[in-house]
Amino acid sequence: MVDHPDAVETIPVTATPTDWARIVATVGVPSLISLLLVWFLVSGIVSDVQAMRTEHQELRFYLRAICVNTAKTEAERAACVLPPPHQP
Repeated sequence: MVDHPDAVETIPVTATPTDWARIVATVGVPSLISLLLVWFLVSGIVSDVQAMRTEHQELRFYLRAICVNTAKTEAERAACVLPPPHQP
């Protein structure tokens, strides 16, 4: 129960069917479908970004190893492990 008239009542994560019916009645079926779709898409994008970060780290490791293995002098090998200069 909410005491203040401007306060918003929070909906528990483990909502009962009665709570879900109240949610649908409050926001409407189209809005609920769009909210679920946005949640689904965002969760998929987040997992894809995490996978891309892992792949990027692996790719940098292999590129650095190729650079070190193909370098002919000690200066070239040292240049392989230095971070690239910042480009504005």
